[in-house]
Amino acid sequence: MIRPRDGAPMMATTYHSFSTLPPGYTRLFDDWGTVGYNFTPAWFENFVETALDPDQQVRIYGIAAADRASTPVAALPMRHRARAGWMPTPRRLWGLSNYYTSLFGPVVDRGRVDRAHLIDELARAVCAERPRWDVLDLNPLDRDSPMFEEFRDALTRHGMLVQPYFAFGNWYLEVAGRSYADYLGGLPSVLRKNIPYYTRKLQKTFDTRIDLVTTNDGFTEALAAYDKVYRASWKHQEPYPEFVPGLSQTAIKHGWLRLGVAYLDGEPAAAQLWFVHAGIAAIFKVSYDERFTKHSVGTVLTAKIMEHVIDIDKVHTVDFLSGDDSYKKHWMSHRRERWGLYAMNTRTMTGCVSILRHVGGRAMQSAWAAWKRPGTEGATVATGTERQP
Repeated sequence: MIRPRDGAPMMATTYHSFSTLPPGYTRLFDDWGTVGYNFTPAWFENFVETALDPDQQVRIYGIAAADRASTPVAALPMRHRARAGWMPTPRRLWGLSNYYTSLFGPVVDRGRVDRAHLIDELARAVCAERPRWDVLDLNPLDRDSPMFEEFRDALTRHGMLVQPYFAFGNWYLEVAGRSYADYLGGLPSVLRKNIPYYTRKLQKTFDTRIDLVTTNDGFTEALAAYDKVYRASWKHQEPYPEFVPGLSQTAIKHGWLRLGVAYLDGEPAAAQLWFVHAGIAAIFKVSYDERFTKHSVGTVLTAKIMEHVIDIDKVHTVDFLSGDDSYKKHWMSHRRERWGLYAMNTRTMTGCVSILRHVGGRAMQSAWAAWKRPGTEGATVATGTERQP
């Protein structure tokens, strides 16, 4: 236990599902939902139901104040594989995230106690478990957040050698109170001229219709059209086919959904799945039928939804989520990076093997020396730049 600034000791508890979390944790996740929908209970519930492998299990580390109310103050949702058979296997712990996730990390009470202490308690709770975890992998994290360094340092203090690594670039737009017309006027000249040109050309060539679905009205047809376009696009098929339909239903329930479909002569030609939550419009999925590539129908659809989220939804940010695709910089105004933390346990054989594999023998010697040194709890930190374990 520790004593934060308000003097209250902390208690750590592990939960195995979101349904078993005390209500205070739901409020904590809801509060962090203002950072992005990836932190909301609704997101995680759909993720657990539709995007976990059969042998994966949820593990949520909760930190609560040791007061009468047991007030939740921090949580870290993770996943791991259940052991099968008698053969020993590496004990690996991943964040409750994957390629569908654009932002992940611990959630903490942002106003009640010192954040660094709470991050340290989460790291302590993870590292204190027996049998020990050999490897932890958390991503994608906000590299610019103070919590990135705090969590890295906390894992280090508790016996891990931590290697930060680049996950992906993230392009986003700061609307800054502008109208869509103002935004359009500030776009690169080629894109600014092409949007009305492509729109007119489509209308002359086809019977063109663009639907933007935000409620149950028209949802079934729009989702079927989205699926048809996605299958006819260049993209790989979804490995978790129930995830997107489930997330779309969740988005309807909570008012996030912006599902746009462009029809050419009655045929769905392009589809985009956006979510609007807490003043942020997130562009989750974009695709178009490759038969219509030369008509730039995707560009026209993006512009139409952009106009809606800026002028109707009044968002302050538009987020293109993961990836450095070259076209994104033409629509967005800023770029930031998401990183991960790959933590290897210096106190387990498998953890040490992982250190040798990912970092090298010299780092292993340094970690071992630091662990044996009196008054030192953890290992040194290896800083990678663009290394993804």
